[in-house]
Amino acid sequence: MTKHTDPHLLRRFSPVIVLLVLGGIIGVVVFVSRESGRDRRPADLGDEYKYDVERYKVIPKEKIGYREIAVMETGFKKVTAIAVDADDSLVVGGDRMVRFYSSSLKPAGTVDIGAAPMALTSSRDGLFLVATKDRVGRLAPGEEVAWLLKIPGEKARITSIAADDTYLYIADAGSRRVLRYTRDGQARGLIGDRNKARDLPGFAVPSPYFDVLAAPDGLLRIVDPGRKTINAFTPDGELELSFGNPTFALEGFSGCCNPAHLSMLPDGSYVTSEKGIPRVKVYNTDGEFVTAVVGMEGLATETEPCDVATDSTGRIYVLDPGAKVVRIFLAGEEADRDK
Repeated sequence: MTKHTDPHLLRRFSPVIVLLVLGGIIGVVVFVSRESGRDRRPADLGDEYKYDVERYKVIPKEKIGYREIAVMETGFKKVTAIAVDADDSLVVGGDRMVRFYSSSLKPAGTVDIGAAPMALTSSRDGLFLVATKDRVGRLAPGEEVAWLLKIPGEKARITSIAADDTYLYIADAGSRRVLRYTRDGQARGLIGDRNKARDLPGFAVPSPYFDVLAAPDGLLRIVDPGRKTINAFTPDGELELSFGNPTFALEGFSGCCNPAHLSMLPDGSYVTSEKGIPRVKVYNTDGEFVTAVVGMEGLATETEPCDVATDSTGRIYVLDPGAKVVRIFLAGEEADRDK
């Protein structure tokens, strides 16, 4: 005898049956995905697919073209900034003070500025400038700081300052902009801000490292750390050129946001300093890698970058935050001749 299924019973249980079937299918898919994923674990990939940063931390000796010729103690608990003027006098910022040194590194005075000196610079006519988190002032040995301006914004965070014969340029990592002021503190616009008409995307500043330099050729050099490029702008904000190569390899800039600091040698070559993997390097005027100055093996800092400066003789000054010292380097051939 044939049994007939009650149609009401089918309608009652059909949603349950559908859910059970779907659950079984999903379970099979998840199981297969997991098993397939196990076959693709990074550990099972060849060496060419492994992400190995360690091999970039030590710079081959043949790639280092500079020698350390002197180390100067600063006496600070925390060092923050360094600059050299046209007469090769040195200034170092740390704690809440700025210390002056002669070209022969003899102490020449200390100024208490009442806050951490976040940036230092000097103009070609001998003007020393210091910046705290949101203020910029003039400096001279034995004198109180003469504050010129305070930049607007609750998120203001000055990370670099530069000066030419006409303007002051202030890199504010908080607003991701470079502000232009007259030398007596009057606001005169922005450099490199996002501008569709000029095809400028604005600066990418993921961390508080954002450097600006007023070069002898009349152009500004501004680091775009998030894009790992160095850019040349006119004082009016026109982009002239840009270079940079995002890579952990020695020839490029690594990590999220580099270079952290920038200086320039007398011949127009660039001196860069990186964070994450601390290293100082030299690039020629076309932006091509020339040589390393020092890497992690020659520094006390482990991840924090070193501020850098240069003098008229080609010496490179490296502020090592790990040891709180200034390390002075000279190109290998020049160092040999100085012996």
